[in-house]
Amino acid sequence: MKYYIVSILAAILFLSPCKGFCETPSQEQITEWRRAAEQGDAPAQYKLGVIYAHGHGVIQDYAEALKWYRLAAEQGNNFAQYNLAGAYYKGEGVVRSLPHLL
Repeated sequence: MKYYIVSILAAILFLSPCKGFCETPSQEQITEWRRAAEQGDAPAQYKLGVIYAHGHGVIQDYAEALKWYRLAAEQGNNFAQYNLAGAYYKGEGVVRSLPHLL
């Protein structure tokens, strides 16, 4: 039963279109995240990736989103890894890359 509840909560989190970023962050928040991201903070890098991918508080820029997702993903941030893979699958900011099935 415990695993069932955890699975439901995980599905809600991963299938949510906003993933916690439905509201546009303030410019102060963006500045703070950028400062932290430039110092190597993976959660801040992921947050910047999200706002650039969706254009929340910044001009939408898939290339910039991928830059931040990649930096966070290299540090093991699961959400950034998921979004980076999704960008390659959808071809957002990169050449679409689909897994080859044998």
